[in-house]
Amino acid sequence: VLAITEEANFHSVRLGIATEVKFFDRFKLSAEAAWLPLVKLKSEDTHWLRLGGQAGDFSGPIPQGGSGSGVQLEGGLSFQATRHFSIGVGARYWQLETKGTADFAGVVVGLPATSQPVTFTTERYGVFVQGAYRM
Repeated sequence: VLAITEEANFHSVRLGIATEVKFFDRFKLSAEAAWLPLVKLKSEDTHWLRLGGQAGDFSGPIPQGGSGSGVQLEGGLSFQATRHFSIGVGARYWQLETKGTADFAGVVVGLPATSQPVTFTTERYGVFVQGAYRM
């Protein structure tokens, strides 16, 4: 049974630095760090089991939004196997945080409702393997 869904879209401005260091003729170490001084969030929170027309029900998704900042880090090591082909492995980490509101006004049926302050934090991390072919 579908109970609650959250659809969140983050948009940001990114300022960062990147570097690559080659060594032993075939290896490349790369790193990237970015500060996100402006992160905007637009989101909708839908409580599917509470949608309805009775007092206290929701008439639709609850709009949410906020602004904040974040950071993105990435690093990798690649090997130039041939003149045209390389393979690599790396890791990345993203963290975003926004402060804003969940706007219940106009969404709660039959009862007065206002905005509620909320903080949204998301962290993403993982590893990757990549291959590249250059002509």
